[in-house]
This record gives sequence, structure tokens and C-alpha cells, in this order.
Amino acid sequence: MKREIYEKEYMKNLNYLKYIALMLVIIGHSTNVYRENWVFQSDIHSNFFKWISIYVNSFHMQIFIFISGSVYCYCKKYKYAYNNFKILILNKFKRLMIPYIIIGALYVIPIGIIIGIQTYQDGYQSSLINLLLGYESGHLWFLMMSFILLVVFFQLEKFFIEKNKCIIICLFFFVFQLLYSKLPRIFLINKAMFYMIFFYSGYILFLKYELISKIQFKLNSGKIIIISFLGINTLLAAKEIIPSIPIISSIIDIFISDIIGMLGVIQMYSVVLYFKKIRLNPKIKYTIKYINKYNFQIYLLHEPIIFIILYRFINYHSFFLVSICFMGSIIISIILINLYYLIKSKIQTIALLFLYPKL
Repeated sequence: MKREIYEKEYMKNLNYLKYIALMLVIIGHSTNVYRENWVFQSDIHSNFFKWISIYVNSFHMQIFIFISGSVYCYCKKYKYAYNNFKILILNKFKRLMIPYIIIGALYVIPIGIIIGIQTYQDGYQSSLINLLLGYESGHLWFLMMSFILLVVFFQLEKFFIEKNKCIIICLFFFVFQLLYSKLPRIFLINKAMFYMIFFYSGYILFLKYELISKIQFKLNSGKIIIISFLGINTLLAAKEIIPSIPIISSIIDIFISDIIGMLGVIQMYSVVLYFKKIRLNPKIKYTIKYINKYNFQIYLLHEPIIFIILYRFINYHSFFLVSICFMGSIIISIILINLYYLIKSKIQTIALLFLYPKL
């Protein structure tokens, strides 16, 4: 009973962590314009926003994948949701791949073509094929990658996940990270195998949460936030001075990236614990809860909105640009979502009146 209480509390914390992860993703996409080799490049330079972009991009997707691993373990243990492979594929295809295809085909690609993004310069048909194969999917790559990751993990889990040899299994997944460039790009198989280690980390942490929860109460979350912040920045600097030695440099780079990813998870989870200890303004709590209700939908819609804003305002003052990209993408996404639900409701009502006119 006590363990179940610990685990349910952990799942509540992950819900807040999911909100933070979404905010980090949007911040990352709102500041990437100040880095080299992105979709858009501003003529205005900002070292501050460039640093923010590098910082949050070093671990924001790892947080989402870590959460997915814990949720998978929770659903399998308490909901008995993933005991059948065919049902898993069907449910996750509906949850991940249907939105991937629809949003990609009807929203991401058309906007990309209209505003002239180079990825879609070969036209709609070519872009659609690349989307379906996973070669060019913009921010939606996470959905296809997650689907493939779940399919592969389900199969691997039966053979060695439950043997409780964490270090060996992590090394196994680390080897796949080293082979990233050799793995197939189609359907984002390479990315699925690269991020598997973070999914597994979330999976294991859920199983060990009773022990971890006892440790976390003895630690100062504020200090952990500061230490992890310093650690991430130190490691990011270290990555820039890795000697260019074949194979060895790749091993060191990926290892450091994994440490940064886990530090990012620890840091943001500590942020959740820190704010749970203090009394937030009720309006702030309501705003967080409201936005988190649309977490998945905002993720689906936000990046093309940022692209449209950048297309019009790219060389405006950096603080203004980042602010309108961040706030605008969230607000417009929520408006579009509610507009969709309203239209859907109206259509359903009209359909019912047409089918059952006497009701």
C-alpha cells in the first residue's frame, strides 16, 4: 500500500514534469533562430538566447522520453495496458501515428511550403513521402520515434529487461547510440534506438521509486537545481574541447550527452519538488493545469506557428521575437484546439439531427 502511494505521487510529479518539458521545447524552438544551421537564421545576434537554445536543447526531449518510460511501466503494472503486442501497436498507432500523419500532411507541410521552408522545396508529394518514411517530419519526429521505440522496447523487455541487470542493459543501449549513424534512418529507427536508454531509465526509476522517494526527502531540491545547472554548463563546455580522435571522441561525446540528459531530468524533476514545497498563486496553478490539459495538442501545433511568426518578425529585437514566439505559439495553439472541438461538436450535433430528426 505504501509503495502504491509513493508511485501515485511520482506519477503526479511526472505530470508537472511533462508541463515543464513542453515549455522547454517551445523555448528551444523560440530561440533556435539565434543558432547556426537551423530552419531560420536571424540577422540579429543574441548570445544569451543562443545559450538558452543550446542549454534546453541538450535535454528537453530526453525528459519527454524519460516520462514515457515511467508511464509505460505504470500502465503495464497497474492498468495491464501493454500485455498484448497487437493491442499495443493498435493503441499507439491511433495515439501517435494518426496525429503524425494528419497534422503532418494537412498542417505542417502546407505551412512549410507556403512560407518557403527549404525542407519542403520539392513540393507536396515529395514532402508527404518523406513524412511517411520518417525522413523529414519537423518537430513531429518525436511521435514516429516514440511509436517505433515502444514497439522495439516491448520485444526487448521480454528477453532481458526484467532480469534486473541495469548496468549491462544500459551498456547495451549505449552501443546502439554509438551505432546511430549506421542504423536505418527510415521510420526514425536510428533515433528510437538512440533514445532508448532514457526510456529505460524512466522505466527503471518507476520500479525503484520507493527507494528514490526516501532519498529525495533527505536532499535539498534547491541545491540540486543549482548543482545540476552548473554541471550541465560545464559538460556543454567540455563537449566543445573534445579532441578529434576517431571512435574515442564519439564515445566521449555521446557519454557526456547522456550525462547532460540525465542531469536535465534530475534538475527539472527537482524544480517540480521545489515548487511543490512553496505555495503557488492559485491563478498560476490554474494556468499550469489549463495549459497541461492541452499538452499533446500544443506540441503538435506550436512549431509551424513559430515559423509563421519568424517569417514575419525574424529580425525584430530578440527579446520581443522570443516572447511572441513563445506566448503566441501557446495561445494560438489553444485557440485552434478549441476551435476544432467547437466545429467537431457542431458537426456531430447536425449529424444527429439529420439521422434522428424526431429526437
